[in-house]
Amino acid sequence: MPHWFLNFDEWALLLQASEKVQLPVLRNAISLGQIFKSKGADKESYTKHILAQCIRQIMGSELGPIAKSQRVGQLLSKYGVPGLKYNMKEFKYDGYGKLVDEAGFNRVLKACTLEDPRIPNPQKISLFDLNSLEEIIDLAILYEESYGRTNVRNFCSTLQLRVQNLLTREDFTFLKADNASYQDYLLMLMGLSEKKESIIKTKQIVVIDLSYYPDEVIEVISSVISRMLFEGLQKIDPRNHYPIHIIIEEAHRYISEKDSENVFQAKKIFERIAKEGRKYGMSLVVSSQRPSELSKTVLSQCSNYIVHRIMNPEDLMYVKRMTPYISEEILNELPYIPRQQALIFGSSVNMPMMFKVREANPKPKSDDNKIVEHWYKDRDHAITFKFGGTGKIGSDELSPND
Repeated sequence: MPHWFLNFDEWALLLQASEKVQLPVLRNAISLGQIFKSKGADKESYTKHILAQCIRQIMGSELGPIAKSQRVGQLLSKYGVPGLKYNMKEFKYDGYGKLVDEAGFNRVLKACTLEDPRIPNPQKISLFDLNSLEEIIDLAILYEESYGRTNVRNFCSTLQLRVQNLLTREDFTFLKADNASYQDYLLMLMGLSEKKESIIKTKQIVVIDLSYYPDEVIEVISSVISRMLFEGLQKIDPRNHYPIHIIIEEAHRYISEKDSENVFQAKKIFERIAKEGRKYGMSLVVSSQRPSELSKTVLSQCSNYIVHRIMNPEDLMYVKRMTPYISEEILNELPYIPRQQALIFGSSVNMPMMFKVREANPKPKSDDNKIVEHWYKDRDHAITFKFGGTGKIGSDELSPND
């Protein structure tokens, strides 16, 4: 999943950007990355413009002459750009740190300043160099500092650390792909493919297994995929003629009710699908053992409920609050429902009723562990671990990737 498939909100989720300072800086950074990557873009002119703005702000600040000259020198040495004319050699300072030719210095600054000082913010993200993200974040912070916001760098220190972490962790290497087609990727998710000049249906079920990924990766991937599917259905003509059901197993990992400090949360796209998906033929099937941890908005939009045995009092009360169909009598029966049986209620049945779930074929490997049988094994009983497909435990068989 290439990084440019993510929109600005999903980037904010990925980097846990705060709303007040980090989000605007991140938005400007991604915009700069796209400008530098696009054909005909002049990276040097934008960098000179930002530096000129910063230097102008420094020269107009309350710093002393020596502190100003030192600060300007530090900027030019760190962000040196080929062809940059103003530097410490050409413009001399007197013994008090004051510019000898201030008028000439200002002329150079003016020549480096763009007519439109704003960084354009495109509606959609296009391809940019992910490896340069750390550099363009630094430039975006510098751009904010050029307007006298001196505390921006301190507020964005955590954002910079997360960017460094993103670029070095193996969990996020999937973002570095840059040769994928957005349209082909979307068609694959929808079970479609392009044949000659038409698009045909090729798959009924698409399974995406995220069970081995950490939650922070799952949040981003599930948000991007669900948003792409939702936007894809909006483009189908005639509307509402290609139904898609998103079945979410272990849904508490994706649609948590718990609020975070981030400006964007993964559950937002699922809440939007729950509220608006019907118009486009998209629906959710949400499965979880902890209903009390799920988004209230998503559960309130559910039309039907299938409830297996629930023993936790908090979950029982949550089900009662969220469902107008269930009575106190039925609620009291939920802790005693036998295995393989469930209670169903909602718009699909006239009244709440118990039913037995059919035997799965093939049966999934989800049986409870037979602890009494497996616990008392001999000391030399062999256990097989599969590390990297070798089936051996010896440390010499393991690689860092295992």
